[in-house]
Amino acid sequence: MARAPFQALVIPYRIIDKSIEYCIFKRSDKDMWQFVSGGGEGSESKLEAAIREMYEETKTDVSNNIVELTTISSIPTLGFKEIIMNYPDLYVIPEYAFAVETNSEFTLSEEHSEYKWVDYKTALIYLMFDSNKTAMYELSMVLENK
Repeated sequence: MARAPFQALVIPYRIIDKSIEYCIFKRSDKDMWQFVSGGGEGSESKLEAAIREMYEETKTDVSNNIVELTTISSIPTLGFKEIIMNYPDLYVIPEYAFAVETNSEFTLSEEHSEYKWVDYKTALIYLMFDSNKTAMYELSMVLENK
């Protein structure tokens, strides 16, 4: 299926004793941490892409409790060969952010070598991409103000 010109980001989180923990994932091909993310495929919606990516990367069905955040980041197409090939005049694509509350233990795809549950400050240290940090900030504000 053809790569769509957008990215979906999913932040798994859990609340334990009123403390919020975020699940971060270490890439198996690079020494970096991120949330679940991936490109849209074909004509799927951004929500469908987020649900599919979460399932592909963690074997977790989040279709009943995923929520869209308002954070939309622009990310460079530099690392996406199929985007560059199919959309040669497109230099950035939108990344739509989602969140899902879960207490699941994850079965990782080959894309990630490990995951860990961490607090906000620790996640800020580990996360590679500013778009991940911005979406996590929004989520933390939403959760703290509930």
